[in-house]
Amino acid sequence: MRRLAMRLINELQQLWRAWQKQDRIRAAPGVGSLLSLQPGRQVLVRQAIYLISQRAVTTSATTLEVTYTLVELDREPAAQLGVSLELARPTHGMLTFTRDSSTMELFYEDVSVLAENTVATVARR
Repeated sequence: MRRLAMRLINELQQLWRAWQKQDRIRAAPGVGSLLSLQPGRQVLVRQAIYLISQRAVTTSATTLEVTYTLVELDREPAAQLGVSLELARPTHGMLTFTRDSSTMELFYEDVSVLAENTVATVARR
């Protein structure tokens, strides 16, 4: 029994060491939360609420980029939010927002992820 326990402990230590050696992208918390959004979530971008309708991921040797198609509650056409991350320096990322054929760079403070149970409504005048 003791031999089995020692073998199990040894295998767990090997597993732990292997996990620690793995290459993982370590992004700043704000970037990480924006990279993992899924369709159906709502985001607040510069005081406008959008619903994520699609998510596309592209990678190259140097960057990881996630592009979200956003639908505003009372506006057409859709907008896009791009989150890109330099793989060599994961704390260096860039946010872009495209709407009406115009693209601007955003700060992370310009984008907030709303709680999943948030209900957004459009105020009519």
